[in-house]
Amino acid sequence: MASRPLKPKLTSVLRRRQLLRRLVITLSSIACLLILLDHLGLFGYRGDDLANFASQRFHVDRVTESGNLVISSSDRTSEVRLTGVLGNAGLQSFLAEMTVGKTVILMLDPLQTRDASGHLLAIVYLSNGDCLNVSVIRAGGARVDPKKKQSMLGVMRAAEADARKHFRGVWRNPSSNAPAL
Repeated sequence: MASRPLKPKLTSVLRRRQLLRRLVITLSSIACLLILLDHLGLFGYRGDDLANFASQRFHVDRVTESGNLVISSSDRTSEVRLTGVLGNAGLQSFLAEMTVGKTVILMLDPLQTRDASGHLLAIVYLSNGDCLNVSVIRAGGARVDPKKKQSMLGVMRAAEADARKHFRGVWRNPSSNAPAL
């Protein structure tokens, strides 16, 4: 018995279905490949900052001109910006004196772990338990960044008020002979 050829209308519907199926499979494969490459680091994926940095100890190698700490551990090096701190010219030397060669502990805000430049944003604790962000403000080495909403804002504002009251660092009375930071 000879088979009858399919109607032309039915073959075009089957061809469209087959083409659509191939298109969906191809796009799904491309999406999976891109996700895999992203997680392997090809597109700058850094992993989970909270898991990799929060409550971890790091060695401070140096302080950049902009006042960022360059930290390292056995498998990574990163730049950390102090959350809520607006630096000035004396910030680099103050931070270098307080941190270079020492171990610090980072606390990250779960809602924003990095700034626009890709630097980690952290509240940094020294090994003696002092909060570096508050200490630098209390010493007058920096001001509070009022744009950044974070958990230590009230404490930092109180530290800034104390530095102003006692004319420390950036709040130093220009007529006095007190040394700058």
